[in-house]
Amino acid sequence: KEQYSQAISKHALKGKDEYLFSGVNYRSLAQFLRPPSPTSNASLLRSNSTSMPWDYLTIQTYSGMNPVTTDSFNDPANAEDFILKNTAISSGCQIFFMKGFPTAEWLNTLGAVCKLNPEFIRRHLDFMQYPLYYDLPALPSSSSNIVKLKITTIGTRSTALSITHVQHSRQNELEVVKGYQNQLGANKRVGESIVRKLSNHDETTFTLEQTISCCIKRKKGGFFVFIWLDSGRSLDDCPYGPWRQSTNSTSATQNSFMPIIQHRQGGPLKPTSSILDKPPSSRLPTSSKSLFQSANLLCTNYGSTLDTSIMPTSALYAMSELFSFAAHSESQFLNFVESQVTKELREFESELGNSIGNLRYHRALLDEHVEYIAQTLHLIRCGGDPSWPATKEPSTTVTEALHVLELDYEHILHRAQTLVARCVHGSNVIIENSNLDASKRARKQTAMYGRLSLLAFIFVPFSFATSFFGMNFVEFGTGNKSIWVFVVLLVPLVVISTLMAFPQLIDFGRNARS
Repeated sequence: KEQYSQAISKHALKGKDEYLFSGVNYRSLAQFLRPPSPTSNASLLRSNSTSMPWDYLTIQTYSGMNPVTTDSFNDPANAEDFILKNTAISSGCQIFFMKGFPTAEWLNTLGAVCKLNPEFIRRHLDFMQYPLYYDLPALPSSSSNIVKLKITTIGTRSTALSITHVQHSRQNELEVVKGYQNQLGANKRVGESIVRKLSNHDETTFTLEQTISCCIKRKKGGFFVFIWLDSGRSLDDCPYGPWRQSTNSTSATQNSFMPIIQHRQGGPLKPTSSILDKPPSSRLPTSSKSLFQSANLLCTNYGSTLDTSIMPTSALYAMSELFSFAAHSESQFLNFVESQVTKELREFESELGNSIGNLRYHRALLDEHVEYIAQTLHLIRCGGDPSWPATKEPSTTVTEALHVLELDYEHILHRAQTLVARCVHGSNVIIENSNLDASKRARKQTAMYGRLSLLAFIFVPFSFATSFFGMNFVEFGTGNKSIWVFVVLLVPLVVISTLMAFPQLIDFGRNARS
């Protein structure tokens, strides 16, 4: 274990001034994997003794026709003994589920025993890297055995926010998530859930984005698949975030997450593996937490719709149920966004500014998802990377399963692109209607100003004449001029003013004479 962390630390010391392939981007990971000092190790033991055991690692073993075995571990030493004893004698496929934020001891143990690629660890913990070198996402050539899938969970608030609060929360989303990430591992508890992105959609609904990282590694007689889930402990038991109920709230209900609904052919009548498709209570402590997530059940229910006898023949088929879970999550997210876009297009007349802002906000989210779906679809179409374990002639079951995956991802890609187009079109329609309303108001104002101008052409001559003569007329007993002088001067001024206001009258007179 020490050799594993030392190798990463040695690579991290390669400076940019001396090495073409420098290791500066590994320094944050090297610092995290550094063995703790005796003092911090003692405090870690005290912290672990007061916290409930947590099964951070679950290993499923698929050995052809042999029964599937599932083993969970809350202690790195026990996991190390199990792997060393079973890896050499186990052929076929082994799936390692890692759940949530790790400790250095867990990563050093798995890295050393399984010779786990450090790049897989660094990419999953990319939020810990500082400073940023903008080397991620990396080129496909350096990602042949690493896959990332997005899982989006829809959450509902028990207490609605104001529109102003929603807009303010959107501005602070990055800072809030970064603050939560910085708190992970502060209390030395393994398995705290990682959150990548928070999106506030409206007054009562938000979404959390998390990642599932996968790494495929060959072994003698088969292969490993390491599946690292962001979801670990319930977010009720993790550092505070805005997805949790406010301590100042007086609501009796709690914020909660919707389950990720999956559909399978045949529905409830479809037979599944009786070993794997069990209630969580059979292998997990029951949880009444309101922020429990469906992804937490992957490690215990995985493989229930797969043919376990042929999973060792294809790495992509072995992960197909994971890809399907991510596709259902994406489809559910797109359904939700579609309802938000439809609502904005129906209600924009009353709140013009908010509608444009909401459509632009959702378009930015959809653009990110379109890119991710396109990359995943490309991987499925290629049958995974050429380096992945697979038979030259896959069985009909494998071919059909991958074909279904391809159709599903083509569907959600088309839907995502369609929603982007609706957001763009909706924004343009709202802006055009806004410009049309502004034009109508401008025309009304112009007509009003025209009437005022007409009155001005009449009253300006009066004003000029009265200011010129004042009240100095014989009839008023204050002057020596007759009031008829005022009339004689006023009439020509009114005529001249009228001709200046309506020059077309001059043309009309000329045409009448001709």
